[in-house]
Amino acid sequence: MVGHAGIHYGWLVREGHAQVFVLPDEQATRHFVRGRLAQALLTVPESSRVMGVTVLEPGGSRLLYDAAVLDGRIVEGDGKRFLLAEHIGLKAEEHYCLTGFDDVEMAAGAFSDRCEQVADEVERGRISDYPDIVAAHLRHQAARARGQVTRLALGMAVRRASDQMRAHRQISSVAHAIGVSREFLHRVLTGTEWALPGLSEVQGKSGGGEDDA
Repeated sequence: MVGHAGIHYGWLVREGHAQVFVLPDEQATRHFVRGRLAQALLTVPESSRVMGVTVLEPGGSRLLYDAAVLDGRIVEGDGKRFLLAEHIGLKAEEHYCLTGFDDVEMAAGAFSDRCEQVADEVERGRISDYPDIVAAHLRHQAARARGQVTRLALGMAVRRASDQMRAHRQISSVAHAIGVSREFLHRVLTGTEWALPGLSEVQGKSGGGEDDA
């Protein structure tokens, strides 16, 4: 965003070209740029999303809602660790939103809240030919996201205790205590289970090793 002589510009730079848009004020410019950025972020592969949901009209091609939590470091200068990008297509005029968060718990909580809010709107407005199915699907995704974060917290706790477990040769004991196999717990320790995509450096990922008793 650039302001000069009372004129506000939204500057979008992509690979190979740049676009400049003239906007009425700073707030409109900020809203426009973040909306365009959200639109671009929602095109990233599913594998790059920390969590997300895409809701199409059953039997049709209309996109009702698309949302994703992403690693904020992919956006230069945003300053937030995680981003929630949204496309809302419930009404004739579609729009995009982008919100930043400092940690994954806050981002996932906002993602879940938004899924539930959109579900309520679909249900109240009878939006879609199958509003009850769409609303239930969104609420399921909200609950699933909350479950992912609590599972991540458990995985991080296990990984932080890795040295202690190995020193006391208690990997099997801990696995039994939390209801998983020893082999599964080793995958938790290496960050391949109870983790979220692309976040190994903040999930307490541990080195491998089979030392146990």
